[in-house]
Amino acid sequence: MLGVLLLTKAIIAIGNSIAQLSSGNQGFASTLKDTAFGKDMVLAFEDMVKQLRHGIILSGLKLEVNKMKVEKIHHVAILVKDLEKAGKLYSDLLGMEFSGPHEQKALDVKFLSFPLGINLVTPLTPDGPSARTLERRGEGLSMLILNVSNIEEAIADMESHGVKLVGREERPSSKTATFHPKDLCGVFIELIEE
Repeated sequence: MLGVLLLTKAIIAIGNSIAQLSSGNQGFASTLKDTAFGKDMVLAFEDMVKQLRHGIILSGLKLEVNKMKVEKIHHVAILVKDLEKAGKLYSDLLGMEFSGPHEQKALDVKFLSFPLGINLVTPLTPDGPSARTLERRGEGLSMLILNVSNIEEAIADMESHGVKLVGREERPSSKTATFHPKDLCGVFIELIEE
């Protein structure tokens, strides 16, 4: 993958140089531009640079920089110490009531859910992973949950960027994948295909 990325950067640099030279009136570039072959070459490089920037193709080799199609933010999770206090604060600020509390034992959390896509979460057990995270990092954004069109492509894309998959779950109406926060600037990312 590193070789492909280096080759991509080299082709983009060459294409940019040709495009810059072809727009000026400088010796070889001007002569090259004036020939049918030269015009075609310049157009081909300009097109290749555009395609590479958008992750389309490289000499028949697919180079899909970003396969993941994020459809929307499903919800965000904010880790809090006191669920009742945080629920009252956010309800007062946002003018809406949360539903819950709900429990999700697999993630070791109890949470309140807000209709606009905000969940307030607190550790379910005093010594579980959520409690350790809260102790180590304090309150704040804990998880970003994104709807994707194809979970398998999204997982492959995340892993190709060195992001560690830490869990998968198949539910009756959805599939999810959760990724490690150490690889994502301290935030868990969960992808969901519904």
